[in-house]
Amino acid sequence: MHRGDICKRGPNCKIFGGNRDLADFITVTVDADGNANAVWTDDASQSPKAIVFAKQIGGLTTGKLPPKS
Repeated sequence: MHRGDICKRGPNCKIFGGNRDLADFITVTVDADGNANAVWTDDASQSPKAIVFAKQIGGLTTGKLPPKS
């Protein structure tokens, strides 16, 4: 997720020292097993900017019913 200001001066942002970073991109899909898969960008943490991926590996799925006992 993005944290901080966003410069709206277009190419003049370099002159005025504004921040042109905007990293609010989130996608969630469901795989063949019914598990959620999410991707997002991160420029808010202390680490370098990153593309982050998370895969659901447990709990209730979104696309399949639990097996009948």
